[in-house]
Amino acid sequence: MAVDIALHTTDGPYVAFSIDYDLYFMRLEPVPRVYDGDLKPQVIPNLDSWFQAKTHQRHSLQSFRDMVGAFAAGLARSYSVGDLSSLAATTALATKLALLDRMGEYGRYYWIEVLDPAKLETVWAENVRLKFDGLRARLGDDGFHNYLCRLWKFAVRHRPRAAAVFEKFIRRLGREPQDPVLPGTVELDGELVRSVLAQVLTRETPHYKGVPKPVQDRLEILNGRSSPGTV
Repeated sequence: MAVDIALHTTDGPYVAFSIDYDLYFMRLEPVPRVYDGDLKPQVIPNLDSWFQAKTHQRHSLQSFRDMVGAFAAGLARSYSVGDLSSLAATTALATKLALLDRMGEYGRYYWIEVLDPAKLETVWAENVRLKFDGLRARLGDDGFHNYLCRLWKFAVRHRPRAAAVFEKFIRRLGREPQDPVLPGTVELDGELVRSVLAQVLTRETPHYKGVPKPVQDRLEILNGRSSPGTV
């Protein structure tokens, strides 16, 4: 008797589907690979034959790819204004919480960008005035210029009247104000992105509406967003 393939959702290179109530996952790229419902890799020499034996129909890897492509295109068109609004709100909140969790780590790099604006003139401008030559010698002209530009940019955003003070320091150095080069935090940024994605994309998009939580959890494992011991 013919059996249909039921597609559940797609997530990255993976697709979740069922054949006759048996749950499977497949990584389509770069090399197709099938996992059972417990995420055990399946040894399948010929996927065309496997699909035909499971469904008793003339399915093939290519016809399955076509099904997944049409399914994914339908999901992409299923976003409503409400979906996008909800996703934006959830992402904003998740990002704020993730940043707060990492505030201490980010603070070591972006301490200038989180200063108290009220102290720009009384503390930081005065500190530069008193230690101008020492800071220049310690940081070098390029480093000191970037340091002053960070303070200047922060003042422009949060205390405009103080910006002129730092602009004078920059010109005293013989330079012009410019957008500063911020510290590199690639690894920390990557952790932040993964944290937000784990909280938002796997739960709040149409891709997961009506998808059972066990399927969502296994896709998170396959995509490396969680480990088997956390779901």
